[in-house]
Amino acid sequence: MIKYGVIGSGWIAEEFVKGADTVDGLKFAAMYSRTYEKGKEFAEKFGCENIYTDINEFIAFVRKGADVIECFE
Repeated sequence: MIKYGVIGSGWIAEEFVKGADTVDGLKFAAMYSRTYEKGKEFAEKFGCENIYTDINEFIAFVRKGADVIECFE
C-alpha cells in the first residue's frame, strides 16, 4: 500500500485523487489546506481522515505515515 498526502484542494488536486482512486494499492492518507472547512470538504469526498491546516503538522504526519506528497497549490 502506497499512502499519499495532498497539498491543495483545487480542481487539479481533485482530478489527481479521482485518478489515484482507480489504482489498486494507493491510499489518500493526508490532506493539507489553508482552511479547515475546504480541506475537510475535499477530504470527505475521498475518505481521507487526516486533515491539516498547519503545514508543519502535515509534514510531520507524512514523515511517519505516507510515502508520497502531491502539491497542487
